[in-house]
Amino acid sequence: MARKQVLVDRKEQLPDSIRDTKGAPRGSEEVQSADLVIPRLEIEAPVVAMSLDAERYPEVPDGPHKVAWYTFTSAPGQSTNAVFAAHVDWVDRFGEGMEGVFYELHDLEVGDVISIVLDDASLLTYEVTANVAVPYDDPDVLTLMEATTKDVITLITCGGIWQRDPESRYRGNYSHRIIVRAERAVPGSWAVDE
Repeated sequence: MARKQVLVDRKEQLPDSIRDTKGAPRGSEEVQSADLVIPRLEIEAPVVAMSLDAERYPEVPDGPHKVAWYTFTSAPGQSTNAVFAAHVDWVDRFGEGMEGVFYELHDLEVGDVISIVLDDASLLTYEVTANVAVPYDDPDVLTLMEATTKDVITLITCGGIWQRDPESRYRGNYSHRIIVRAERAVPGSWAVDE
């Protein structure tokens, strides 16, 4: 069985603050096509729009090289919080393990650059302001998906130690979540290697 990232391994509903007043997803500005680029980690990965599954768990990408943008959060560049998630690692149907796109996310440092390249070739650039590990069952992790007063992106992946649990949804879970927060950069305040 392939290991999958789980942001919340419980059936709690996401807080109402993640949805607008009509119950529609906050990310109504749909991202048609985008790539997430992190030069320092040599990441350039396609972004896929995802939401909640039938059991109200955040969906996860179906492979190790895609990044989910959660449509129940803002679209990137909308002056609030756009949330992205990807796998730290992956085991295919043949039992072969491999690194996921966010395998080295824990190595990002304050000031590192993250860019979103949109389908019209426009570039949204963000600077890392925080990188923390939190226990996977910390209920406050959900607040990191809520709207903010600044234009930010939040990247989430698994971290810590794999803990087997044959009774759980994915036959186990990682002990922590790696959370990276980045604020929209002011043009001219950052440099990207060509």
